[in-house]
Amino acid sequence: FQRLGIATARLDSELLIAQVLGVKRVQLYLDMERPLSQEELAAIRAYVKRRRQYEPVAYMLGQREFYGRSFLVDCRVLVPRPDTERLVDEALARLPASQQGLRILDLCTGSGCIGLTLLAERPLLHADLTDASHHALEVAKANADRLNVVERAKFYEGDLFAPLLAGSVYDVITCNPPYIAEVEWPTLQRDVRDHEPRLALVAEEEGLAYYRRLSQQSMPFLSSVGSLLVEVGQGQAEAVMTMCRDAGFAEVVSVRGLSGIPRVVVASKVASAIMGEVMLDAEDA
Repeated sequence: FQRLGIATARLDSELLIAQVLGVKRVQLYLDMERPLSQEELAAIRAYVKRRRQYEPVAYMLGQREFYGRSFLVDCRVLVPRPDTERLVDEALARLPASQQGLRILDLCTGSGCIGLTLLAERPLLHADLTDASHHALEVAKANADRLNVVERAKFYEGDLFAPLLAGSVYDVITCNPPYIAEVEWPTLQRDVRDHEPRLALVAEEEGLAYYRRLSQQSMPFLSSVGSLLVEVGQGQAEAVMTMCRDAGFAEVVSVRGLSGIPRVVVASKVASAIMGEVMLDAEDA
């Protein structure tokens, strides 16, 4: 794996071997002298062959941890990334745990990692989740059942807001849309380029097409103090913030991810100071 230039060579090795042996990674170091059976060796070699083709480890294992929970993933959906957890953090900050009647919309839901995590973290919350891919929604529904939140989740197949019921209004709208420019596609790591769904990655207008539509179409679907939260690619935050301001959002801010670059843009209908007063009034009521 190291010779192939895989940055996570040791981690990948540990995860795959632990999967074959049915143990946690730490157990590998506690049983260093344990001999492997021929069946176990054969299973490990099969995994190595697949990883040499740059297949993501998450697809081989069939799952990926996100926000402390295990999500089912395969080639029908993107592999959840740690930076996306920052979007969840920001959404949770706008969804008081004790407030009833709150609703969210998770667009381009994929595996459901954003919307379903919010449901798991906020037991009083309800969510609508949309995706243009029927296959992705199958994965998201399986994850909703896995996390025991399926009764509070509704799924809609279609492009962004198109499949929603008329008059639908949400307190928070989240989206991790396709944002890779067409010209960037050949430069992506082979794990991504060769295996993850292109539909969920590439967008027109140098990767900004979905942000333009989101900023222009979100307002009617947001409550009076609602917020739109989107994940953005490197170098895209300023352009997305400008789109949101032009669309009439009162307050637009960016949030840095793990690498220190802006990874989340939050666009709110009202300024945070006013929103805080409204939330306090709601809690008092």
